[in-house]
Amino acid sequence: MSVEKRKQTLSDWVKRGATASPPDRLPTGTPEISEVVQVLSGDLSDKSMSWLLMAAQHYDVTGRLFVGPAACNVTLQFGLGAPVHAYSPFCTGAEAVMDLFIWKDGKVRFEPGKPPDSASIQESVEELVSRGEDYIRNLAFLGQHGISELSFLLRPSGRLNDGELRQRLAVGKPIDLNLQTDFFGSVYGTANLKDVAERLNLPQSQWVAIATNLLELGLLIAPNGCSLKLPDHRHEGGGFPTIQMNVPPTLAPSPLPATVIPGEVTQKFTKNSDTSLPRSFTAIESAEHPPLGTGSVQMGVPPKLIALDPSKTEVVWALLKKPDTGILTAEALHFFLDREFARAYRFKTSLSLVLFCVKLNATADGCMSPADCALLTTAVNKVKREVDMMGHFGPQVFGLLLPSVDAYQACVLVDRINTELPNMVPELGRYRPSLHFGIASVPLDATDLIGLVQTAQRAMFDAANLNILKVQANQSNKPG
Repeated sequence: MSVEKRKQTLSDWVKRGATASPPDRLPTGTPEISEVVQVLSGDLSDKSMSWLLMAAQHYDVTGRLFVGPAACNVTLQFGLGAPVHAYSPFCTGAEAVMDLFIWKDGKVRFEPGKPPDSASIQESVEELVSRGEDYIRNLAFLGQHGISELSFLLRPSGRLNDGELRQRLAVGKPIDLNLQTDFFGSVYGTANLKDVAERLNLPQSQWVAIATNLLELGLLIAPNGCSLKLPDHRHEGGGFPTIQMNVPPTLAPSPLPATVIPGEVTQKFTKNSDTSLPRSFTAIESAEHPPLGTGSVQMGVPPKLIALDPSKTEVVWALLKKPDTGILTAEALHFFLDREFARAYRFKTSLSLVLFCVKLNATADGCMSPADCALLTTAVNKVKREVDMMGHFGPQVFGLLLPSVDAYQACVLVDRINTELPNMVPELGRYRPSLHFGIASVPLDATDLIGLVQTAQRAMFDAANLNILKVQANQSNKPG
């Protein structure tokens, strides 16, 4: 029999690369048990959870799938191809399966023959796969915007009655309306997502789905005060508001304030932004620090240990960020630049200031929607280190503050941003954005703060005028 006409075996299919991605069609015929075991064994880095579930259904397997190390694995029990029971050290049922969708790797082993012990899964394979893939997308959405279980979501201004809320929810994802209304009602200034989930007894995949849906519908807003409403639902009367991009018109640097008083920042944010965020912040403060008499400061020995509360840090960071882009305001970045320069001067360490502007193609009119600008700034944020700071430096100018980094290391970071950005945000391709960086560092390029700011800006203008990626301040008009 010729190779072309010979009946395909399961081994042939496996050798041909069946583990690359979930197949559109699985081989037919009655395979040997050993071959089914081979198909349903391996690693999650090669065989996704979706693929394994579909393969098990295709072969009507009865048996047990073990994923992860023996000491802490997830067990899936199948009966005639259907997942019937699942458990892990942390949860039981479909939620145990959901965890596997977000695992990047993990050894997979299948033992055929033994029927399920009990029934804890009601969903079909198709329903599990759909729910699992939604879970992956929802986590990616929240992660893209820096939202975790410790984040405090906020309500936009205005009030909705129960009927209006349900009407808005009806156009979103098909999630239980009662759960979503309860979730919405549990969101307030002193309850983070973990608190809300525990109060409503929601597993992670469920609260992630609800939080994502409410954010995409604009019923809740991100901790930084930025709306993440989907374009299909935003600004029904017209298009997006725009953010001006391209090269700034003047070289004159924004004035650097000698100091920035936190109270002034709070007042400015309260005046120009949604009042719900400052309200939640002041509510936390007033609850733990009741006002004293005029001119009074409580002294003495504190009655108990003081614990750090990460949630308060998030609230303060939100006050320092611009809502539409999710990065530091110019005032906040100038303040941190002043402090980091003082630190570098005092301890004789390096500090790099990287300023950049963004040119867009002619059809974009030099403007980008806030949602797209947030995609760009979020992507750059992911490339830089956690200890680096990013913010607006002034109109049309963004800045990166890199402590303990010299000019050469800053060039390496800029090259990484330029290389990784197109793959991280392919949806910005229609703008054809080009980033132009000016790099200045102390003590190499300047010995005072004003000199550092001016040389970084001149280098940025050189990069933009020459239409190149970067220019170092000590190589003005010499591309890096």
